[in-house]
Amino acid sequence: MKKSTRWMLIFSLVNLCMLASGVGAEEKANKAKLLHFGNMGGLMPNLKQSDLPDPESEAAELVFKLCGQCHNPPGPGLHTIKEWETVFWRMYWRMHLMNAQFEHFMVPTYAEGELMFVYLKKFAMRPATVSKVDMEKPGAKEYTTYCSQCHQLPDPQMHTSEEWPKVTSRMAKHMNTMSKNLANQATLTAINGYLQANGR
Repeated sequence: MKKSTRWMLIFSLVNLCMLASGVGAEEKANKAKLLHFGNMGGLMPNLKQSDLPDPESEAAELVFKLCGQCHNPPGPGLHTIKEWETVFWRMYWRMHLMNAQFEHFMVPTYAEGELMFVYLKKFAMRPATVSKVDMEKPGAKEYTTYCSQCHQLPDPQMHTSEEWPKVTSRMAKHMNTMSKNLANQATLTAINGYLQANGR
């Protein structure tokens, strides 16, 4: 058994024992969230609702509110369309399972689930084809090395040249949260240069 898996099992067993003890409703709710948060693998990048695409939409609000019950809310670009087709519905039924165990846990209706699913697919990661990246271009090596540590390599056409610096700045903070190899300022400048030169 992997060391990380062993610790996750220990974490879950400890928290199940805590849930089974005679604690108050509020404390039990907090421990339920802690348990599921641990089962989800710990921290995900921390986003504000304003960081999400079309942040004022009902779908963005649902993703932020409901997905944030177990872990930090995910940005749609965390997965490709194909990945969301599996990930979202697994999470949808997991939320309903949590609701069956803990009454405080909010769940989406099927219509709301469909709305969230369409939203996540609309703004999903569009991966770049690594074999088609011209590695001779300035910043290409840094782009392929650093931008694929947490997700598939993003297509530069996902954002405009004006949008990319804000995106990469946010990603640099996420890399720190996820304990990934951090790009220094020179590397970040090179990545921005490549993405801006090839953005839409």
